[in-house]
Amino acid sequence: MKPTNKLEHLGGQVNALLGFTAALIQSHPEPDKLFAVFQRSAELQETLALNASVSEDFLKGQRDTKAGIEKIFKAIAGPKRA
Repeated sequence: MKPTNKLEHLGGQVNALLGFTAALIQSHPEPDKLFAVFQRSAELQETLALNASVSEDFLKGQRDTKAGIEKIFKAIAGPKRA
């Protein structure tokens, strides 16, 4: 059995979570409210990460994923977001 490539495995996990995010946005009855809550939560997570003194790579990954989710909101819910 081939050992798991941890970086590729993590990439697959992130991709699956982005798929779930798209499904959630598409099915949510109040996408504007969902977007506002997401924005607040993302800001809180970044603040917590900064306080934990994580690496710059961690922060870049967090910011890139946030930007990816914002693109999903924009594509699904309209151009007024993100």
